[in-house]
Amino acid sequence: MLGAWQYFSKDEIEDKDPKVKSILFALCYFHSTLIERKRFGPKGWNMPYPFNIGDLRDSYLVLNKQFEQNQGGKIPFEDFIYIFGDIMYGGHIVDQLDRDLCKSYLK
Repeated sequence: MLGAWQYFSKDEIEDKDPKVKSILFALCYFHSTLIERKRFGPKGWNMPYPFNIGDLRDSYLVLNKQFEQNQGGKIPFEDFIYIFGDIMYGGHIVDQLDRDLCKSYLK
């Protein structure tokens, strides 16, 4: 978790909306959970997936872009769950049980 959170510089997130900071923290927690689960081999995922810090970085970029376009509006959580769970991280996942697990963690 600490490694994922420290990937972002303090200057980069300091001026952000508190909603963005909260969602970024949740994304870091989600990312660290997925990475940690890989360590357990067959008791973790059904196969090894190439999750990496790039997935977290790209998810953060999508989050920022959405908030810049939607200034102060309602947070589209369902959209974020789809983008992060099915596209960013889910794009690596080929097993349906692993996909369901990933979406459960995200929700």
